[in-house]
Amino acid sequence: MLTDSLSAGAVSAAGFDLATAAVAAVEAGADMVLFGSTLTALDTDRLAPGPLATDVSGIVAAIVGAVETARLSQPRLDQAVLQVMRARGAELCPGS
Repeated sequence: MLTDSLSAGAVSAAGFDLATAAVAAVEAGADMVLFGSTLTALDTDRLAPGPLATDVSGIVAAIVGAVETARLSQPRLDQAVLQVMRARGAELCPGS
């Protein structure tokens, strides 16, 4: 399962920043989180390499922190990765 864009106005209006929304989405069962421009000038600027790298780093740090505090389990993340890889048609155990 994947999310709709976590950059949507409804997400921020509900009081979530991007990193918090990503953790909540994975916690709720999402295997992949999506975010990006809603095509406003400000949102489009956030897709430039610098701001995008900052957003990705923030999401990664939030998910790592959620695992470290046991809000998310490592097996849950492993399951999400496997689901995404299967959906992409990746051969998980070549030669088996």
